[in-house]
Order: sequence, then C-alpha cells, then structure tokens
Amino acid sequence: MAFRLDLDFFYPERFAFEYLDKNGIAEVAIFGLSRGDPIDPATVPRIAQAQRGKRMPDVCPMPGLNAVSSRFRDLVEELEPGVHQFFEIEFREQDGIPIPGQYYTFNCPRRIDTILVNESGLGWKEARNGMPTPNTPRRQFCISSNASGGAHIWCENFKRVAGIMVSDQFAAEVKKRELTGLEVKATCNELDVPYVAEQQVGPMLAWLRANPDKRKSFQLGDAP
Repeated sequence: MAFRLDLDFFYPERFAFEYLDKNGIAEVAIFGLSRGDPIDPATVPRIAQAQRGKRMPDVCPMPGLNAVSSRFRDLVEELEPGVHQFFEIEFREQDGIPIPGQYYTFNCPRRIDTILVNESGLGWKEARNGMPTPNTPRRQFCISSNASGGAHIWCENFKRVAGIMVSDQFAAEVKKRELTGLEVKATCNELDVPYVAEQQVGPMLAWLRANPDKRKSFQLGDAP
C-alpha cells in the first residue's frame, strides 16, 4: 500500500514572505508541497513573518509553498538521505521576534510514473492547452508495485496529482511520530503490473510528439 499525502488545511496559512517587498527576488518558485523537479535556491524566500494565529505544525502551508519542521526533515533524511531539497527559512512573529525552532522549505525533486490509469478506471479530459490528460484520481486508485523502485517519496510525472506520493513505511512513520500538518488524501493499491507509458498514457504521448515544445514539462525517459 502507498499513499498520497497533502497539506492538512486545518492549519491555515499564517505567514507572509518578506521577499514581496524587501528581498528583491525577481522570480519565486511556486510549487506547493513539492514540484517534482530541482528548485533553484535563489528563487526560494528565506524569511516569513506571521500575520495571524499561533499554531506551528510540522508541515506549514505557505503562500504557494510549504515549510517543514526539523522533525519532518529528520524522517525524510533517515529514509532517503541526500535526495530531497531543504532550504532554511526563518519565521518571525508579528512583532518581528524570531520563532524558536528550525524550519525549511521542502521540495521533492523526483518524478516517477506509478499511477495505473487503466486499472484505476480513470477517464480522460482535455487540458486548457489541448493536451489529453487522465482525470484526477480520488480517494483510491492503483499504482504499479515495482515502478517506484523502492522510493519513499516521489511526485508523479504524466498524471500529476497534488501533494506527494509516499510509501507505506513513510506514512507509518508520519503517524508514529505524530507529525502534524499532513493528511492522507488517497490510498493506493499496489498491483503487480509493470508501468508501460504507451499503454497508460498513450494519448498524452501522441500529443507530446505532435507538440515537442511542450515536452520539457515532463520527464520522458525512454518514452518516444
């Protein structure tokens, strides 16, 4: 069993980044819980000031980004050392006093195709740019048990979903350590079915072949 985790919006955004008027960052990476591709550190703001509230979960929703505690970072590094990106961020109260504790903006820079579109019974729709794309899976869907290669955290590639995909071991540790700010959005039944892109997302591949300028948004690997 694997899971899709995303932000628990019981914890609302309570911070605003100082880059909006002080740090002069021209281009800011916006990627929610993770983007699935490496992030340029220069595009990640490093200071945020509280606008409301007092709660500090282990995973904080930010304006277009996220922040995670050292407890979350410790878990990730235990299971997959050196794989993911963590950028230090300083939190300040409304009066400017620094908030104790170490927090980081987190990004999983890895995309893996695991969602079995056919076996999950997902239909198809047309994106705004005209590309065919599978419908978004809901509370339960199927993934290939061997496609993840033993990864504990990953983002999907062709069938993009919000949040991150995680192994059962990672999800169990989140629960065991009582990490707050994340919740299970979907359970993923692992099937002994190989992931073959042509069979699962053939219409997308055909469209990408006809629109090569759009291919850079995807990690195509061996897909033609």
